Amino acid sequence: MAALGASLVGGQPDVASGLTNPASLLHDRGELAAAEVPYPQGLEMRRRLVPGDHADVANSLNNLGLLLKQRGDSEAAETLYRQSLAMHRSLFPGDHPSVANSLNSLAGVLLGRADFAGAHLLLQECAAMYGRVNGPNDSLTGNARLRLGRALLGLDRFAEAEAELVDAERVLSTAQGTPRVAHRKCLEGLVLLYESWNAAEPGNRHDAKVAEWKARLDAASATPGGT
Repeated sequence: MAALGASLVGGQPDVASGLTNPASLLHDRGELAAAEVPYPQGLEMRRRLVPGDHADVANSLNNLGLLLKQRGDSEAAETLYRQSLAMHRSLFPGDHPSVANSLNSLAGVLLGRADFAGAHLLLQECAAMYGRVNGPNDSLTGNARLRLGRALLGLDRFAEAEAELVDAERVLSTAQGTPRVAHRKCLEGLVLLYESWNAAEPGNRHDAKVAEWKARLDAASATPGGT
């Protein structure tokens, strides 16, 4: 794959696609090390072909960022996600799915590093934008609110986290096309919330909420396909 990239010098759009499409296929198959070679080559070629802001370049930045995140290089992934977000903001001012997706991707990296304050700011905007673009009961909105609840929990803002997680659970339990794993993660988040809240403020009956949400989690896990 590296030799292919080195031998193509025409700089044509189909050449860039010829690098990025196989990279995407390798990525989808889980061959992350192999995909790490053609992805940057395709990105660099697209940057030469379309200097400045362009949706193809922003998408390539995002794809490479996801790959690097999965490879464990969260700092490099963050840099690429920030570039992709800035480009999407420039291309699509106001509410747009690509901007919301970029906010969500960057927030995921920050959550993984326990940067709850940074993730919180991004997810506030992300959840609100998904709500305006897709509606409040869409699975993407629910998932963003789940992540927002996790960020608030990490900041020990328990009451605010409760509001987000409870409504996220309502959405993710009913929204069409929601993976069961997403609903399960929300239930797990609610159990963790009330365990943490009970440890911080014992005697306020948060232990009863722990038992309630553990029961719901067990029921969901016992449902066929629920794990």
